[in-house]
Amino acid sequence: MSLLESLRSSSAHNPLIKEVKDFYRHLLSKGARILFSWVPSHVGITGNELADKSAKSATEFLTRPIVYAAVRSSFNQWCYYQWQEKWNMETNNNLHVIKPIISQWVTKLKTP
Repeated sequence: MSLLESLRSSSAHNPLIKEVKDFYRHLLSKGARILFSWVPSHVGITGNELADKSAKSATEFLTRPIVYAAVRSSFNQWCYYQWQEKWNMETNNNLHVIKPIISQWVTKLKTP
C-alpha cells in the first residue's frame, strides 16, 4: 500500500520511485495499459503463504542477540583469510619463502 501511495505522490524523493514513475510514463507513451492494485492479504493462497513464511523466517535472526565473541572470531578468521590471500601473491618476497603461511612467529628467548 505504501508503494502505491508513493507512486501516487507528486513529490517522490526516492530514486527507485522516480525510476518506476519514469518507466510507467514510458510504457504509457508506447500505448501500454497498466493497472496497479493492492492485494491486502496472501491468506488462502498456498504459494504466497509459503513465501510470506519464508520471508518472515529470514528476518528472525535479527531479533536474537549476537554473541560478541562469535562475531569477533568470524571477523578475525575473515581478516586472516584476506591477509593470506594477499600474502600468497608475494611469491618474489624472500620472507614469503621462509614463512608461506600467515601465523604467529614462534620466538625462543635464551635465558641467561
